[in-house]
Amino acid sequence: MQELHKEFSLAAQSELLAKFPPDWTMQQIRQESMDAAEALAIARKTEIVPMKDFNPRILKQGCYLGTNDLITSLQDYQTDTSVVDARLFGGKRLVKMSRWAWIKVRPEHRPTILDHIANFFTVHGDAKFRTKWGLDVTPSEYIPTKRIIAVRTYSDTEAAMQTLVYYKRWGLHRCNVVADNTLGPGIYAYPDIQSILDKFDNRKKDDRKVVIGLLSGYLLKVDKVRGRISLDPRSCRLFGFFAPIEEPLELPFRMGEEDKYALRLSPET
Repeated sequence: MQELHKEFSLAAQSELLAKFPPDWTMQQIRQESMDAAEALAIARKTEIVPMKDFNPRILKQGCYLGTNDLITSLQDYQTDTSVVDARLFGGKRLVKMSRWAWIKVRPEHRPTILDHIANFFTVHGDAKFRTKWGLDVTPSEYIPTKRIIAVRTYSDTEAAMQTLVYYKRWGLHRCNVVADNTLGPGIYAYPDIQSILDKFDNRKKDDRKVVIGLLSGYLLKVDKVRGRISLDPRSCRLFGFFAPIEEPLELPFRMGEEDKYALRLSPET
């Protein structure tokens, strides 16, 4: 798995670096406005989709039970963005647009080597949580075999890249290595996009680097205090990422110790 990570990361970085003159230093590359959305799109070999063009049909592959509309919330989280405009002196102007762009993980590229096992873990646990209709619902009773649509955060582009490496190998989202006392082993996410956006502070550098993942899976446990849920890692899939635009990418990538350990574990572990 580490060899796969090394191969994937080197390939992704080489494609990113190929966009710049060969004699440029890493400092010069950092100063250019390559952002997380562009990096993930290159690594995934797909296009960058502005939030205004996001196709809502993907949300019909599961049940989104958040209080706030996922698409509208991300579209409304706007920032000043510089765009090329030949009519202006200097060629650029500032416009208001969503700071997020959609990077799709194409389902046809997902390996199916563990689907024969995942098929046995396609039911929800007994946990319940409050839906956008103000009701306490137990998914195992109302939508016993339908996936839940959820969102989660990655600290930066590198963390999202590590998730892509794992997904490319197993076809399932990797589990949180450090287990939470309330949620236990699983993939931690939020059923409502607003739970993430409420904590987001665009003035903080660490927050500006955050990438949001769109997942589907089956509910295990709920943390009502923090509004989080855990999904079964044996059947959790990744639809794609909402990545920040206009946030410079940090190169080279560095892998933390927890990531190194997580990449050694299969979803069955």
